[in-house]
Amino acid sequence: DLRFFEVCSNCNKRIRQRDDGFYCEEHGKMDPSYSWVLNLFIDDGSNNIRAVFFKNQVINLLKMNEEQILQFKENPAGLEEAKNKLLGEIVKLTGRAVKNKMVDRLEFMTQMVDPNPNPEEELKRLENVS
Repeated sequence: DLRFFEVCSNCNKRIRQRDDGFYCEEHGKMDPSYSWVLNLFIDDGSNNIRAVFFKNQVINLLKMNEEQILQFKENPAGLEEAKNKLLGEIVKLTGRAVKNKMVDRLEFMTQMVDPNPNPEEELKRLENVS
């Protein structure tokens, strides 16, 4: 699922709606900009894990720009086609696994997405690690 939320257009921190508009704790009342988070299950052939992708990682993963992703806010059904294009794709993700205590499961917090990893470079890197 792709969730949109309002952020300050100056500092990109989450802003909250009050009776007369949206407010940033630092910058006061303002028109909101939007950010987003996408949750997907990733599978490496041995198991799967729920992964969390924030704004820039979603842009890299879907190979889209901000305007294209913002269209999913008004047309959520369009996201299904974009997600289906990912099926079977090999991507390189960097991040960290964290325990979600609320649902008692491990989740992968994505920090970097490489949508076109070079297999030869990855094999060389792994050989140098061992």
